[in-house]
Amino acid sequence: MFSFQLDSRHWTEIHYPRSHLQDMHVPRERAFHTSTIIGNYLVVFGGYSHRHNKEEICYDNQLYLYHLGCHTWVSQEILGNTVSRYPKQQGVFAHAADVRNGNTLIIVGGYHGNVNADLLAYTLPPMWTTVAFAPSLLHSSSFSRKRYHNKVECTANPECGWCSADEVCYGRTVGINCTTNLQTTRCPGICPALGDCHSCLIHGNVSGTSVSTTGVINGLGSSVAHKLRLDQCTWCVQNARCHHKDDNFGVCGLREDTPSQVPGWWGTKGTEVIKVEECRVLDHKPGLTFLKYSRPANWSHPDFVTIINATTVDFSMVNFPSRTEQNLGGEINARLLGFLRLPDSWGNEILHVCASYSDAALNMSHDGEYSKMEVVANITAEMSQCVAAQWPSGKPVMLTPGRYLVDFESNITKGQYVPHHQSKMTLHHNKSLETEVKQYE
Repeated sequence: MFSFQLDSRHWTEIHYPRSHLQDMHVPRERAFHTSTIIGNYLVVFGGYSHRHNKEEICYDNQLYLYHLGCHTWVSQEILGNTVSRYPKQQGVFAHAADVRNGNTLIIVGGYHGNVNADLLAYTLPPMWTTVAFAPSLLHSSSFSRKRYHNKVECTANPECGWCSADEVCYGRTVGINCTTNLQTTRCPGICPALGDCHSCLIHGNVSGTSVSTTGVINGLGSSVAHKLRLDQCTWCVQNARCHHKDDNFGVCGLREDTPSQVPGWWGTKGTEVIKVEECRVLDHKPGLTFLKYSRPANWSHPDFVTIINATTVDFSMVNFPSRTEQNLGGEINARLLGFLRLPDSWGNEILHVCASYSDAALNMSHDGEYSKMEVVANITAEMSQCVAAQWPSGKPVMLTPGRYLVDFESNITKGQYVPHHQSKMTLHHNKSLETEVKQYE
């Protein structure tokens, strides 16, 4: 799912929560469906969703509801106890859709084995439109009390909560009237759905104009997410996460954000970015830079670049090379560049270098200068193989607190190994033989 911010002309992907056990109200990937906005909901209908041996649905007939304030898929229980369902035996894709009177979904045409000329209408609860343009109604106890009459319907709506003491459905922010804990569903807001600094600070800061992915219409906060300020975001550099402004300060970059659960080299607190203009200057995530080159390689323009917080990486060929490619040969080259930073608690650990189905070499310097880098390991591995790193003097590389500049390079030749072989490059230390060195720059 993607969102385009008009003022900044910026695209971002919305990383909504996905369940490992498929929920009926969370749609699988699909094509030829329709999406419309009704109130605070993105309403997705139909489409082609076929995954062999997993989901044999060619013509979907389901309605899916995505809350634009909480950024979660919502159960159809929110529609109440209704026997009204899609009236056809089969679903449809490649149809057209529009909204009439704010809460009536119109479906026309489409394909389900044959082209059809059906014109169908589905009326959603009028409250969806009412709440969008008069949000104060939702946060009144009488409104939710009239709309929902049981726990299932009430808690299906992230704007509401069920009070077991008096068996009444309240607006989420007026649950103070309940003498027991208000039972609600998760409303994470947009911040956790944004995966990079620019997206976090552009799409995660509401301007309050027109309909937005944070549930703001004509300057009014029509979602509980807006009322709870869940649409105001800030970016944490160390854990590369977008957080709500109200819960982020003081928690960014704590030791819980490091794999080893020890304080990071950056200190007791990480770097928070609150202005999009600061992303380019401040957003330097801890980790090693992973570069991947395909032949013919352009060494100044890698085919793939990312920062990883690990010292193990899989760079196997994902595609089977053609016979022509096998005859021509060629290589795939992978590199890990950057600094290993060792905790103060470490002492005299021997560095090990591992590779599988590849040729690998590790260059290293304890001075942090490229001019002083030395080759400490060379491996030609047909299967998985590990060696202890050694300085040119023959002494083992003993890891002590401080930082080490590393340039770990590995390559595989097309045709030399079959595509399903898993080519890996790994650095680890001898105490626990873990596949991660815990702190990086």
